Amino acid sequence: MKKRIYELIIDYMKLRRQEVSNYLKQIKDSCMLSFIGDPNSLVKEAALQVLVKVIESFNKKEIEVIVKPEELMIKLLDELKLRQNSGSVKGALWMLIGLLHASYPHAV
Repeated sequence: MKKRIYELIIDYMKLRRQEVSNYLKQIKDSCMLSFIGDPNSLVKEAALQVLVKVIESFNKKEIEVIVKPEELMIKLLDELKLRQNSGSVKGALWMLIGLLHASYPHAV
C-alpha cells in the first residue's frame, strides 16, 4: 500500500510540480521515515525513488535547505554499510547517492 502511495506521489509531481513544492519537506521526511523504519524492501525502494524525483524535478539551490545533502549522504552511506538490504534497494541507494554527488558536489 505504501509503495503505491509513493508511486502516486511521483506521478502527481510530474503533473503538478508547483503545487507539490509547498510540501517538499513533509514528503522528504515521510520518505525517510518509511525508508528507515519499514522492513519491506519495496516500500524502501519506492521512498528512495520519490527522493530521486524531488531532486531531479526541482531547482537544486532552492531545495538544498530541504534536502540537506550532507546529512542525507551520511544516512544513506550508513544504511549501505550497516544494514542488509535487497539488491533493488542497494541500487536505489547508489542512484540517490550519485544524484546527490552530481547535484551538490560542494556539499558532499
